[in-house]
Amino acid sequence: MNKRIIDLKWAFVFFVKVTGFIPIMLFLRPKYYYPNKETKKEFKRTSCIIASNHSSLQDPFYLVSVMYFKRLSIVATKELFEGFKGLLFRGFRAIRIDKDAASLSTFKQVNNVIKDGHSVAVFPEGTTVHDKDEVINFKTGVILMSKLSKAPIYPLYLAKRKNIFQRYKIIIGERFDLDKLNLEGTIKEKQEKAAELLHAKELELQQKAEKLIK
Repeated sequence: MNKRIIDLKWAFVFFVKVTGFIPIMLFLRPKYYYPNKETKKEFKRTSCIIASNHSSLQDPFYLVSVMYFKRLSIVATKELFEGFKGLLFRGFRAIRIDKDAASLSTFKQVNNVIKDGHSVAVFPEGTTVHDKDEVINFKTGVILMSKLSKAPIYPLYLAKRKNIFQRYKIIIGERFDLDKLNLEGTIKEKQEKAAELLHAKELELQQKAEKLIK
């Protein structure tokens, strides 16, 4: 029997997606931008790590909603697991992380999600950047998650809407494979260099987004 159909751990996510699909689609009217048809096809069918910018507290919920074709777990800071919002994040299968001292448990959970054929979304900036024109340097945690889970990274940019009448634009970049980088140095240096390269890819997506919303 198909495990994806009977996996009750995703029941809340499935319920929200089914009942909220039409309202969310009408409200956001998402428009997806891919660099080419091959990336579009591969992104939709590949279990991967999505590295996204983070400009508002709604980003995790919007991202899960517009990625309706994926089962997606969000990596979220431990502060977001407190109170009522904590119930929401747990219901959405979020993975808890301490951004000051990430534990082995976080990486194991990421690996388990990938092994189950699902995907994980990470906000490598490590904080909410309210200035829509800025994408701050990426932390190396996303690189280590990719390395340990052997999952490719797809950079993604969420373009902040100026008003509710604008469509919600999602710009997806090309596949980012660590094994193809051929970096030199210590393990730490390689992770830092990879994070810098991924950050550069995100900046390219930001530039594309700025042209689209003008």
